[in-house]
Amino acid sequence: MVRLTYLPLCFSVVFFLITLYINSLVQVWADRNSPYWLPALPDIGHNLLPYWTYYKINDYFLLTSFVLVIIRYIFQRDIRLIVFRRWLFLQAAMFIMRSISIYVTSLSVPLPGCNTTAVGSPPIEAFYIMSLMHATCGDVLFSGHTVTLTLCALAWTTYSKGEEHYPIRWLWNKYKGINGRNQTW
Repeated sequence: MVRLTYLPLCFSVVFFLITLYINSLVQVWADRNSPYWLPALPDIGHNLLPYWTYYKINDYFLLTSFVLVIIRYIFQRDIRLIVFRRWLFLQAAMFIMRSISIYVTSLSVPLPGCNTTAVGSPPIEAFYIMSLMHATCGDVLFSGHTVTLTLCALAWTTYSKGEEHYPIRWLWNKYKGINGRNQTW
C-alpha cells in the first residue's frame, strides 16, 4: 500500500502530465493558426546572433538545470517530497496559464526559414512535442523555457540551506597541500 505521504506527490505528477499534454496540444493548434505571412517581430536575440542555427541549446540548458535541481534535492530526505510536489504543481499551473496565453495570442514566426515538424494530427503531435521529438515554429508570448528556468532557480534558492559549498570546501581542505607549501615528499 502506498503511504499517504506520497499521495500529494502522485497528484502533482498526474496534474503536471495532464497540463503538459494540454499545453502541447494548444501549442500545435497555435502553430497551425500562426500568421506565417506577417514579417517577424523585432528580436534582439536574433539580431545579436543572426547566424546561430542550433536552437536545441535552449532545451539542453533547460534539461541541465532541471537535472541539477533533481540531483540537489533527491538526497535530502526531509524536504525532497515537498520540493518536487510544489515544483510540479507550480509548473502545471504555469502550463495552464501558458495554454491560455498561447491560444489567445498569435504572433508571427520569428525565423523566416523555420519549418514545423508538427504536421500530423494535433492530439498525436502533442505527444511528440511533449517528448521533444517534434517542434513548432510559432512564436509565443509566454515562454515555457523561461518559466521552467525560473522555477528551478526558485526551488534552488528557496529550499537551499547554504550547504552547497561543503563538498567543494572538503575537496579544498583535502588537496590544498598538493602543489602548495605543505607538500611533503
